[in-house]
Amino acid sequence: MLEDVTPSSLRRLRRWAPWIVIFGLAAGPAAGMWALAWRIDDIPPELRVTPVPVFTGPTLRIRDGRTNAVAKLEIGDGPALIAPEWSGVVTSVEVSSGDAIATGDPLLSVDRVTRVAVASDMPFHRELGNGSRGRDVEALERLLVALGLFDEEPDEIFTRTTAMAVRAFESTLGVDPPTGVFSPSLVMWMPTEPLVVGEVLVSVGSPVPGAGSAIARAVPRVISAELVTGEGAPVSFEGDRVLEVEGREVAIISGGSAITDEVAEAIWDSRTPLGSDVAGGAVMIPATLRLPEPVEVWAVASSAVMVDMEGASTCVWVEDGDALIPIDVTPVGGTLGVTDLRGPLAGLRVLVNPLEILPDPACP
Repeated sequence: MLEDVTPSSLRRLRRWAPWIVIFGLAAGPAAGMWALAWRIDDIPPELRVTPVPVFTGPTLRIRDGRTNAVAKLEIGDGPALIAPEWSGVVTSVEVSSGDAIATGDPLLSVDRVTRVAVASDMPFHRELGNGSRGRDVEALERLLVALGLFDEEPDEIFTRTTAMAVRAFESTLGVDPPTGVFSPSLVMWMPTEPLVVGEVLVSVGSPVPGAGSAIARAVPRVISAELVTGEGAPVSFEGDRVLEVEGREVAIISGGSAITDEVAEAIWDSRTPLGSDVAGGAVMIPATLRLPEPVEVWAVASSAVMVDMEGASTCVWVEDGDALIPIDVTPVGGTLGVTDLRGPLAGLRVLVNPLEILPDPACP
């Protein structure tokens, strides 16, 4: 037969040899598995291993439901203090980064006349004197009341009593001589109070900024906020949770990923030193959620926990004499391979392997 082997047949054999080996390596294990399965099916029923029920007592644990979350804050520029129509040189600056400004607080002096902050619905836009009428007159009188210079009920009419209060106001600011006519250049309008200064934009010795220019900016503010998971999905829970940032309790919030403006500001303030942050864009702040009070839970193997066909209820199967009965439970957390449950499981033995034992292990 060796005489029948020609050089061309040897070349064909070398070309096909690798494919023959690969086929053998692939087909061999498959054939082995088929043979093993055939042999298992061929085992008599009396020799096959029957699953045995495995029971365990649930372990009582104290849990606070602590989970990690991320506070996603959308940050924008804070409001600015805008220069009025004025002229002169800045002779002093009374505020600095981090100061919380309220109505009546001195901000700076121009030509040695102090200018103060005022929070109102709208900025003052005209001079006010005897006979002036309007909402801005009422706003002025409310300012004078807040400063302790006017003791009548504010209205929209500028009277001689108003003029006397304005003269007293001018005297406290250094206007000499006082005129009794209110000038908008004496105040800096704020849209809200208190306003926390993030950056001061004027300095002593410089000309005052032009009308409409910012003399100071507030710290960046939170535009919107929500709680998300580390993967960015909205956080969902029922009931109340304590929100912590860097180990400090910030607020108690109710179920859902949306959080109020007040809570959002509290998160921002607790995480970031005032006046030192760059505004614009989203800021991700690690946070923790926990139950207001720790609760007792039963820890069982996760394999023991079953649900109904709709996934609406949860149960475990427990030993009841010679029978097995389902007990309704509520999952409240867990770790790898272990589920924490709330339910009447004290003193019961829980079936660990219901999928192997019961023909229909779903909760009824």
